[in-house]
Amino acid sequence: MTSIEGDPLLIEDLRDRRQELSKQLGLIDTSNDQLRHLIKEKMRKRFFSLAYLLRQYVRREQLTTILAERAKNFRAMRKS
Repeated sequence: MTSIEGDPLLIEDLRDRRQELSKQLGLIDTSNDQLRHLIKEKMRKRFFSLAYLLRQYVRREQLTTILAERAKNFRAMRKS
Protein backbone atom coordinates (compact mmCIF):
# COMPACT_ATOMS: atom_id res chain seq x y z
CA MET A 1 0.00 0.00 0.00
CA THR A 2 0.97 3.59 -0.52
CA SER A 3 -0.72 6.93 -0.02
CA ILE A 4 -1.48 9.96 -2.13
CA GLU A 5 -3.34 12.98 -0.84
CA GLY A 6 -3.40 11.41 2.62
CA ASP A 7 -5.48 8.34 1.66
CA PRO A 8 -4.01 4.81 1.63
CA LEU A 9 -4.12 3.34 -1.86
CA LEU A 10 -3.37 0.04 -3.52
CA ILE A 11 -1.26 -0.19 -6.66
CA GLU A 12 -4.41 -0.92 -8.67
CA ASP A 13 -5.96 2.33 -7.45
CA LEU A 14 -2.85 4.24 -8.51
CA ARG A 15 -2.90 2.64 -11.95
CA ASP A 16 -6.57 3.49 -12.40
CA ARG A 17 -5.91 7.08 -11.36
CA ARG A 18 -2.99 7.28 -13.77
CA GLN A 19 -5.21 6.16 -16.65
CA GLU A 20 -7.87 8.66 -15.62
CA LEU A 21 -5.34 11.51 -15.55
CA SER A 22 -3.88 10.46 -18.90
CA LYS A 23 -7.34 10.69 -20.45
CA GLN A 24 -7.84 14.16 -18.96
CA LEU A 25 -4.49 15.32 -20.30
CA GLY A 26 -5.48 14.07 -23.74
CA LEU A 27 -8.53 16.35 -23.66
CA ILE A 28 -6.49 19.52 -23.16
CA ASP A 29 -6.62 21.66 -26.29
CA THR A 30 -3.04 22.65 -27.08
CA SER A 31 -3.82 24.49 -30.29
CA ASN A 32 -3.31 27.77 -28.44
CA ASP A 33 0.38 28.73 -28.79
CA GLN A 34 0.52 30.49 -25.41
CA LEU A 35 -0.96 27.50 -23.61
CA ARG A 36 1.39 25.11 -25.39
CA HIS A 37 4.37 27.30 -24.40
CA LEU A 38 3.18 27.51 -20.80
CA ILE A 39 2.84 23.74 -20.55
CA LYS A 40 6.01 22.87 -22.41
CA GLU A 41 8.37 25.44 -20.96
CA LYS A 42 7.04 26.47 -17.57
CA MET A 43 5.14 23.50 -16.16
CA ARG A 44 7.53 20.78 -17.27
CA LYS A 45 10.54 22.65 -15.94
CA ARG A 46 8.88 23.30 -12.61
CA PHE A 47 7.33 19.89 -11.96
CA PHE A 48 10.10 17.71 -13.38
CA SER A 49 13.15 19.50 -12.03
CA LEU A 50 15.46 17.67 -9.67
CA ALA A 51 15.04 20.41 -7.07
CA TYR A 52 11.24 20.01 -7.12
CA LEU A 53 11.44 16.24 -6.79
CA LEU A 54 13.95 16.47 -3.93
CA ARG A 55 11.74 19.01 -2.19
CA GLN A 56 8.83 16.57 -2.34
CA TYR A 57 10.98 13.80 -0.94
CA VAL A 58 12.41 15.86 1.92
CA ARG A 59 9.46 18.06 2.93
CA ARG A 60 6.59 15.61 2.37
CA GLU A 61 4.01 18.32 1.71
CA GLN A 62 0.35 17.57 1.11
CA LEU A 63 -0.39 17.18 -2.60
CA THR A 64 -3.49 19.38 -2.41
CA THR A 65 -1.45 22.21 -0.89
CA ILE A 66 1.24 21.95 -3.56
CA LEU A 67 -1.25 21.85 -6.42
CA ALA A 68 -3.20 24.82 -5.08
CA GLU A 69 0.01 26.84 -4.82
CA ARG A 70 1.08 25.88 -8.36
CA ALA A 71 -2.36 26.61 -9.80
CA LYS A 72 -2.25 30.07 -8.28
CA ASN A 73 1.20 30.70 -9.79
CA PHE A 74 0.17 29.50 -13.26
CA ARG A 75 -3.03 31.55 -13.22
CA ALA A 76 -0.92 34.62 -12.55
CA MET A 77 1.42 33.68 -15.43
CA ARG A 78 -1.51 33.10 -17.77
CA LYS A 79 -2.95 36.54 -17.02
CA SER A 80 0.32 38.29 -17.78
